[in-house]
Amino acid sequence: MASVKKELKDLSKGQVFLVISNSKNYLKNNIDILRFLVNERKMYGIYISLNWPYKNLNSLLGKNKIKAENLFYIDTLSETVGAEASGDKCLLISSPHSLTEISIALDKAVESVKAEKFVFLDSVSTLLLYNQLHTVAKFIHFLSGKIRNWGIEGVLISVEKGMKSELAESLVQFVDRVVDTGT
Repeated sequence: MASVKKELKDLSKGQVFLVISNSKNYLKNNIDILRFLVNERKMYGIYISLNWPYKNLNSLLGKNKIKAENLFYIDTLSETVGAEASGDKCLLISSPHSLTEISIALDKAVESVKAEKFVFLDSVSTLLLYNQLHTVAKFIHFLSGKIRNWGIEGVLISVEKGMKSELAESLVQFVDRVVDTGT
């Protein structure tokens, strides 16, 4: 995490970083990044969850000493898997396929959070399971533009083996820095 943390120290308002992780350390890297942004930098996060239902994710982050109360969740998975999600800090999306719903929820979340904030998307490669490659590229381009326009910070995570090379080549254009964890 030292090199990722060093890279993230350079993340500033209006910037978007793409963090590429191997599958073995994907969860550890997510937790380390969130711990740094939420606990150390004292930021409020808007977490777009494509891989974990809100209830499980909130519990997992709490167990890892991440101030979960400083996170707002956009949960794309609970309805898909029939899990319940409750809480005033969570918006449910019908599925990871619903990019328009994600965008609308993100607008609402950014508007409602008055603190210094960041957007965290967990994972670009998961979007590819539900959407076509060009659709994901357009969505990430749109999302990066919104983050810059809002003047907030953005961290997008992807698993290296799950990301097609054509998408990787496109994403490089839309982000300010690519951080390869190499671990």
